[in-house]
Amino acid sequence: MRKNKKTRKRLTYHSLKQVLRLMVAFFSSFIIIVNCKEEEKRQMEAETERMEAFFEDFDENVETLAINNIEPKIGEDLFENYTQKMKFKEYELAIEEYSLYFNLDSEKVFELTKELTNDFSESLTITIEGKTYTATNAESTAIFITYDVWKDIYNTASYKKKYNLKKEDYITSEDVTNFVRNDKGEIIMRNGLTFHQLLAKVSYAINKSPDRAASISDQESGHRTSKQARTQNNVSGIKGNGISGVSNNDFITFPSIEAGTIYHVFNLERMENITNYNNLYQFAIYYVWGGIRDDDPEKEQKLAEVKVWYQNVSSGEIMYAANEEYYFGIPEDEEKNIKNDIQLALIKKD
Repeated sequence: MRKNKKTRKRLTYHSLKQVLRLMVAFFSSFIIIVNCKEEEKRQMEAETERMEAFFEDFDENVETLAINNIEPKIGEDLFENYTQKMKFKEYELAIEEYSLYFNLDSEKVFELTKELTNDFSESLTITIEGKTYTATNAESTAIFITYDVWKDIYNTASYKKKYNLKKEDYITSEDVTNFVRNDKGEIIMRNGLTFHQLLAKVSYAINKSPDRAASISDQESGHRTSKQARTQNNVSGIKGNGISGVSNNDFITFPSIEAGTIYHVFNLERMENITNYNNLYQFAIYYVWGGIRDDDPEKEQKLAEVKVWYQNVSSGEIMYAANEEYYFGIPEDEEKNIKNDIQLALIKKD
């Protein structure tokens, strides 16, 4: 009986040594260059699947390992350490991707997010005009924080700043990356998504339907063909409104089409929260003119323009609502490929 117990201890010790070897092999496999060959990509995916399968089994047997081991907490600590590293890596990659779109220093944004979420043990929340939104995963966390940081840096009013960050510490470049279209005329983001797919992803993160956001963008930018869309990544005619270096009557320039799309969704939510207009026609008056006074000598002309805007946006909203899967859906295989491509493009050496 004692012999069997010693044998189990030796086997457990051997299993833990195997765990350490496998973990070293796993993390070593992440040392990849951006332009890796297809074979390297295949090997990394195979190694990842192997490790995930191993730790799925390991998770189920942690209690057995801990009971039979001289140091009962070794198995649990190893798995907890692995899980924490993988969680940090997931958030780091997501924040690095979205920081790229806003020309932000991803390492500083990552550290700020760690602080705000207590090492990612708590969900990130942001507030838009008194309404609070909670991130549900690494990607929505990255969307929230990069938008919030960029907005905070460029807000001119000090009372609107949440973090009081210095532009020179967080902004890596003032360059503007203009978008490209594929053979079908669709705008393609750097993560492989179309304009509509990214717009939907951001909308869903704050529990909104993307229909209205897409239709307003169509109306304001001529389906992203206007000058401000093509040269300033401004897809919805957003003007200064307290943004540093931009007058209230000038269009904001965004670092990328991804940043402009994300900002559009949040800005629309901001305006809806301010106005509380559930009625699209009433909201149209605010969106187009910021309101119309009864004694305005151009009231009738302005209302006529509002009516055209309302009719176009309303029709577009109905069209999108009837074809959401076509415009906003992402096939499962395509989403997996996009995720792999992002990881391969952004991953750092450990």
